[in-house]
Amino acid sequence: LFNADWGPKEGEEEKKIIYFWPEDAEMNDKLKKIGLVMGVNAFAKKFSVTPANSLHSLKERSVFLEVEPSIWLCLTVSVPSLRKQGKESGEMIEFYPEDVNDEVLISIIRRSYEMFCLFHGRLAAALDRCGGEKNLFRELVQHFYSRYLATLRVENGDITTIWGGIQYLALSSLDFLRVQSFINRIEADMP
Repeated sequence: LFNADWGPKEGEEEKKIIYFWPEDAEMNDKLKKIGLVMGVNAFAKKFSVTPANSLHSLKERSVFLEVEPSIWLCLTVSVPSLRKQGKESGEMIEFYPEDVNDEVLISIIRRSYEMFCLFHGRLAAALDRCGGEKNLFRELVQHFYSRYLATLRVENGDITTIWGGIQYLALSSLDFLRVQSFINRIEADMP
């Protein structure tokens, strides 16, 4: 989570960071990720009015969303892979990018922002409640996201994540017919 307007001068880029996970990541790695997102968006704006929202590489998939003016939420996940023994070249790694869906990842970002808003209001409003004190605001965001991310299961994301739906357990055919029969009897008995 970063604010593109904070730390506009060279050497002040770390001021842009509101929250980054893992928290113990090297500052240089954090700044590279933020710079990449900002660069991709600046490049994409030259060709389209629709902002870019993802970046694909062989090993990683990054998605990003401007949730409020100049405030970006980003999520980077590793592309699933499998080590295989090659016939001639020895061990090789096979990547499965089709197992990672941008829309699912974007909905995870959107949902995390909505959850923050549920508890604290919009990010700009939370900053105002902190009296404009950026470090206090960062502590508030860190308190929320460190707990939220601990419960997040990105690998379980699917179409229900996009719709904000609930996953139901699948029923066997016999159990489904029993439930349907029960509902039909209730409807018949109570016109």
